Amino acid sequence: MRLNGFLRTLSLAAAAAGLLAAAIGGAALAVGDANPDYVQVKAGRAQAVIADCMGCHTRPGGELFAGGLALETPFGKITGPNITVDEETGIGSWTRDEFRNAVKHGRRPDGKLLYPAMPYVNYARMSDDDVDRIWDYLQTVQPVHARSEGNQLSWPFNIRALIAGWNMLYFKALPAAPADKSGEWKRGDYLVNGPGHCDTCHTPKSFLGGNAGVALSGATLQGWFAPNITKDSQRGVGGCSKRFVLLRI
Repeated sequence: MRLNGFLRTLSLAAAAAGLLAAAIGGAALAVGDANPDYVQVKAGRAQAVIADCMGCHTRPGGELFAGGLALETPFGKITGPNITVDEETGIGSWTRDEFRNAVKHGRRPDGKLLYPAMPYVNYARMSDDDVDRIWDYLQTVQPVHARSEGNQLSWPFNIRALIAGWNMLYFKALPAAPADKSGEWKRGDYLVNGPGHCDTCHTPKSFLGGNAGVALSGATLQGWFAPNITKDSQRGVGGCSKRFVLLRI
């Protein structure tokens, strides 16, 4: 149940992420050369941009990471939660391990499963160090007291326990990187299939919202088309320059 309706929002946010990255720095608290953790926080800010955390957790005109973005999906409405360090309405009461468990395993501190609108299937590929960098960065972002509107999913999709079945279908063990590939290829594989979660938009989906079809071969989602970004020379980006690929996407 991947909740495809939020995909267009994520892609548009990802396209603007480079421009937003510069603005994010101004929202962080006490991040500078005098801070001994500056390098770690800066790396975490970059990792948050790569993972497009803003796409779901920052509503237009709202405070950074304060949630409130309502996403219309085929299963109902789901709202991105507050991930600032406000203790009452955000993640201020979470531990580092609880944050890592949510990001990589799709499980909240109370043990309940997260809906896979949170792309933990992809984030599971992230290294613990990269997740920890995001955590360290979020500690420097201004906490916002903002309680997000609850999800409004239709029955039976509002039953969280059913996500266990979805996970059995779509949350698979991570394949080992081919030993014969270059370091550059492995880095690209990590970015595309991990934090970048490109398949969220560009891979066809089943009626339950899980990947179903040739990876990255393009998908039509609620009237919006995410193009084929495979190496297919006719329908994909095979033979195109890097600049052309970026402009096309």
